[in-house]
Amino acid sequence: MPLDENEKLGRNAPCHCGSGKKYKKCCLRTDERAAIAEKLAEQAELAELAQQETQCREEQWEAEAWESLPEGPAAEPEESATEPAQEMQESEAPMDSSYPKPPKPPKPDKAMAAFVDAWWERFMPAYEIQDLDAILKILKTTMDQHPETVPYLGLEDECLTDLVGAMIHAKRLVELVDFFSNLRSEFPDVYNQVYEYLDTALATSLIVLDRADEVTGLLDRFSKYPDVHPDCLAEMLDILLATNRQDDVFALARSTAVPCACSHNVMGTGPALPWLIFEAEIPVYERRTCSEQDAADLITTNDDLHLPVPHGAILKEARCLLEGAFAPMNWALPQTRQDRYLFLSKLCSNFWIWLHDSRGLSWASSMFFSNQLNDLYFDAPSGSATFREPLNPRKEAVERYIVQHCKRMFFTYGLQAFALLQALHWFADFLEDNGQGNDASREQLRETCRTLYKKLCETIHPTDDGLALFQTFPDYPFATSPGETP
Repeated sequence: MPLDENEKLGRNAPCHCGSGKKYKKCCLRTDERAAIAEKLAEQAELAELAQQETQCREEQWEAEAWESLPEGPAAEPEESATEPAQEMQESEAPMDSSYPKPPKPPKPDKAMAAFVDAWWERFMPAYEIQDLDAILKILKTTMDQHPETVPYLGLEDECLTDLVGAMIHAKRLVELVDFFSNLRSEFPDVYNQVYEYLDTALATSLIVLDRADEVTGLLDRFSKYPDVHPDCLAEMLDILLATNRQDDVFALARSTAVPCACSHNVMGTGPALPWLIFEAEIPVYERRTCSEQDAADLITTNDDLHLPVPHGAILKEARCLLEGAFAPMNWALPQTRQDRYLFLSKLCSNFWIWLHDSRGLSWASSMFFSNQLNDLYFDAPSGSATFREPLNPRKEAVERYIVQHCKRMFFTYGLQAFALLQALHWFADFLEDNGQGNDASREQLRETCRTLYKKLCETIHPTDDGLALFQTFPDYPFATSPGETP
């Protein structure tokens, strides 16, 4: 029989089974395996209990933030998505994986390999302790005196991304821009190995340093290699949208949307396609009307793009979109689920137009911030619930949404979270302009935003783009005067 957990037996003691052999030559291995199995079972039980506790907390939040409503009257039959104008696009999208990729760095010969080994012996002490002054001095000296060796040093293997993070953390943005701009132009083969991280950091740094016009020159890598890093492409688009750079958004969408949509390397259609379509639709939005002809013209703008994937737009949806944005708003909150959905959709559309007119945002950036509010309302836990307090979201509900939905891999995506708080802070002004709520409810929503902003600043990673771009919250610095072209 195995030992009791409180018993201790030496390896050379007689085995407890009575065989007369030493313990190490008899039952030791069996007892060790049994102990491991027992420990694993305990860990599994603890993990299951923790999961149940988390699920209970989430169910409690969902009950507080969302409410189930009865179904409304039966909806009218949906119009077919395969209308005549779109039938020609319903064929399967042509897939392609032949878009260019950054060339791999060269392999060193024996002499160069020896040089690289010796170089890293000198460089490693400074790199290990993150001595920025020493790191930059060694790198700049090497680039000036031995430029032919730089492609062989392996700087793209974490060194450059570590360096850009350390410089952001140390608030040495001017040096960051100077160093990486030089690397970008003088050593493109090295820079291209990790351009997706460096370009987003460079763009944010230039914007913070009031040199935003230089950001346009950073879009060429994403355009040249359109399907290589769709996640970082999405982040670059977010940076541009969050800082009201509509022209750059559309330029980047025109060069990357179709390649991403057709690439084997990208799941779905990629992050740029909606903005390519949105650019084509703007002339219709600028009419600020919602007639049948406007809805038909909205479909035509999609058809005229001749996309290699179905655009999915149908006349009924186009009509609802235009009516939601430009028809008068009925502020009475409906009590059936279907009507509540329509109310919230119209609310977000009205908010989008208000942002453009009252806060001086471009059409694209207004839509970006309005989408943050839309996602908050419609990321419901099930199809049978809608947001309980749409005109004054509770702090706990907003915080839980950020924790659950503002994510990139294993960390909170600060740019998205801060953009939501900025949108909600504006939303309080929007409600005031439309005669909704009262001073107490508006101040409560603003206080929710201020409280969560402070909490985010304490928890978001110091290198997050959102921390830099929204550092003046709630005084958004990127808007133009209403009516002015961005």
